Amino acid sequence: MLLGVFTSASQKYRAALAVLYFVPLLLSSAAVAIAYKALLDPNFGLGPGLGLPFLAQDWLGNSDLVLFVVVFVIAWQFVPFHTLIYQGGVRQIPASLYEAAQIDGAGRVQQFFAITLPQLKYTIITSSTLMVVGSLAYFDLVFVLTGGGPAIPRGCYRCTCT
Repeated sequence: MLLGVFTSASQKYRAALAVLYFVPLLLSSAAVAIAYKALLDPNFGLGPGLGLPFLAQDWLGNSDLVLFVVVFVIAWQFVPFHTLIYQGGVRQIPASLYEAAQIDGAGRVQQFFAITLPQLKYTIITSSTLMVVGSLAYFDLVFVLTGGGPAIPRGCYRCTCT
């Protein structure tokens, strides 16, 4: 929501940025997962390729890190979409409300909580509903990234193998 509020100000290249925001959403979740799996590979990924040892770890095999990696990948793909939703919601708020609040002496934070947040009520409901419904479709991304989870050996999708 904060990204949408911050980017709602008039910008010179707003239309071009909106197109760039939508590019990750247009990509298949499986394609995104394959790309990130290649980038995060501990032997041939981004870390070893750039010679950065702190990036050359088993991000998808470590049970302490894998949840954060999956959340990051999902956020990379879907946060820009919700940013645009909030940006559109903020642009619908009349400027006269902010002008009146400014005349009354309200600061930016007070304006956010007294004007912006209440005016975005239905935008928040819509975005939250889309997030909940969309979260039901993350199986393919998680499965392609982790192969079933860090506790299951790669290439093995049954619990009976040793």
